[in-house]
Amino acid sequence: MIAGHYGVAYLLKGGARPKWSLTTLIAAVWLGDYLCFVFTLAGVERQVLNPSFTRMFAYQITYGPYSHGLAGAAVTSVVAALAGARMAGPRDGAILGGAVFSHYLGDIIVHGPDMAIFSGDGPKLGFGLWNYPLFADLVECGMLAAGAVLYLRATRAKNGVGRSGLLILAVIAGAITIALPWIPPPPTTTQLCVGSLALLGGTLPLIAWLERQREPLPAG
Repeated sequence: MIAGHYGVAYLLKGGARPKWSLTTLIAAVWLGDYLCFVFTLAGVERQVLNPSFTRMFAYQITYGPYSHGLAGAAVTSVVAALAGARMAGPRDGAILGGAVFSHYLGDIIVHGPDMAIFSGDGPKLGFGLWNYPLFADLVECGMLAAGAVLYLRATRAKNGVGRSGLLILAVIAGAITIALPWIPPPPTTTQLCVGSLALLGGTLPLIAWLERQREPLPAG
């Protein structure tokens, strides 16, 4: 899932209005993939190029219980919630933990059956929506649009960049999601992991800068 993950972060920031920045929530929502790419590079988890696995994404997780397993995601989410509660209180801690766990919930909808329940060698889940690109695009872009609208209504622009910057970012995320079936996959797992980490991590400073061009509206 791509656009849908951003949609969840927008939704949480605009709807729940936690102390966390939108940038922090985006990082939390994507934590599962950060871990997956790092663990794959370290040899702890494994992915393989399998063009027939789903129509929209050519890589399959063959061993990923820590980053994309139900038990692993639950543990990571609880740790995030407890750490967040110490920093910002129980409510915002729960929101941070929910953001982290939302990655698993989003991915289980679109992935093929490569998401472990407990052990990486045990039963795996995945409803395979990525095999139906039109419906996957509708779900993901719908999530993104709903979240972006809620966020934009809960904040106001300080300047011209604030009026359009994060909206343009949302449009780009939606466009990448729609174009995914036609984007050639990286030929090696290493290239996938390094490139994805650079893209996901490299955009966070830009998102943080764009976020500073808006300010929250008074609640109510």
